[in-house]
Amino acid sequence: MFKELTIKYRPRRQELERLYDHLSDLFTRLGVNKEDRGEFSEIGDTDITQERLNRFKQRINTLDELIEQRENLFASLESRISTLNSELQEEMLQDIKDIISHESISDSSLQRLQEEEARLEELKSNRQEESDELIKEIQHYYLIFAVDPSDQIETQTDLSENTLNKLRDEVEFLRE
Repeated sequence: MFKELTIKYRPRRQELERLYDHLSDLFTRLGVNKEDRGEFSEIGDTDITQERLNRFKQRINTLDELIEQRENLFASLESRISTLNSELQEEMLQDIKDIISHESISDSSLQRLQEEEARLEELKSNRQEESDELIKEIQHYYLIFAVDPSDQIETQTDLSENTLNKLRDEVEFLRE
């Protein structure tokens, strides 16, 4: 009798094992610990019903959608961070490089990327503001002192720390 039941439910058990392996891969991709996977943390021997099989399939669909959303967010953040680092001529931080190289879409990784994007946006804004003020001040001094255009510094539009230092030095020079 037991042997007959085992034979009868073998295909469902195999299907459940296949779904479990797929789910485990999805949970791992999302960085979800085994303890946080609920009924999907193991196959077990007590419930191999069609309903449970359906719950596994539904969870796979849900996680596939979540992964797609996170991959899109990841790509967007990666692109924006790279663009900002380039505009600011800043070196990418090591932890950000690690997240990007591992293509990690866990909650903590995406949160860290969002924090880095916000930090770089703020840095860009602050540098833009300072650059604008320095350029205005330099142009004011050029007018007052009637500085020949050939003696004026070339106005640069990048927002690197190096460019801001040049502008600061020019303001100091003109003030003296």
